[in-house]
Amino acid sequence: MTGQTHYEILGVTEQVSPEELKRCYRRLALEFHPDRNHTPGANARFVGINEAYQVLSDPLKRRQYDRRLAQIRQGYTSPPPPVVWKQPDEATNVQPETTFTDAYFNAKKAQERRNAAEFSRYFRPVRISSAILLAFGIFLLMDWGMQKERGPLPIEAVGYTVGSSFSYAQLLMKDGVIELPSPWERLLEPGDLVTWRQSRFLGICTEVSLNPQGDKERLAWLWKEMKRQPELAAFGTPFSPKAHLYGVFAPAWILMILTALTGLLFPKSYAERLFQIGLLGGFFGVFTLIFLMLS
Repeated sequence: MTGQTHYEILGVTEQVSPEELKRCYRRLALEFHPDRNHTPGANARFVGINEAYQVLSDPLKRRQYDRRLAQIRQGYTSPPPPVVWKQPDEATNVQPETTFTDAYFNAKKAQERRNAAEFSRYFRPVRISSAILLAFGIFLLMDWGMQKERGPLPIEAVGYTVGSSFSYAQLLMKDGVIELPSPWERLLEPGDLVTWRQSRFLGICTEVSLNPQGDKERLAWLWKEMKRQPELAAFGTPFSPKAHLYGVFAPAWILMILTALTGLLFPKSYAERLFQIGLLGGFFGVFTLIFLMLS
């Protein structure tokens, strides 16, 4: 593009009208935009097209440029007057054409502002729900961390229940019921001793240790059954009685606490992300309640 005038770069005459100048610029900018044209030299051509249009689209800059061209053609080689960068006045209202990249980012920012305005109404509900979920999570954390040990106490009765997916042995104790996976109902009897750990407030049984009582013949039979069924825990060895909120379901309420903290600390300027965090926290909260009922 060395030696070319701005008019030649845009492929127009020096008498071109502003409307024709804009049409030519748009056509060339679209043709040589780096996102559309990957040929060598396209990027440099695109930069030159924008520079030429920025000068010729401004009436003041165009007059100064025409005067400079006339001086050069007349053999006047001294530096031309400096270009005065001036904001367009209200009479002409001529604005330089933005590039496609600028237009894309401007549209993206405008969309983000619209989204922020739309989702800002959810800011207060998300903050309130996050505070409730965080309080619930702290309660569960305290309930799990302040477990108490019970027993050893004798079993008063042994029962059996069939659920939709699993079967459980039910041990009736003095002040509650302990559920163990089947087939413990065939191995335990009233009078056998049980030691267990349970949460402080909700009473969720998290760990059980069994100590059967009886004569040598019964104890020998129990040991034989345990060897035949290796999935059963050894007598005196603590084990988890069944799936519960503080065992395999623990990730649900831990993630609920993390999302609740994020919902409280996330800045209001990211309203859309804050709304999504609120939905995610509600999702984990619902699953935590479901797992709590299953425990």
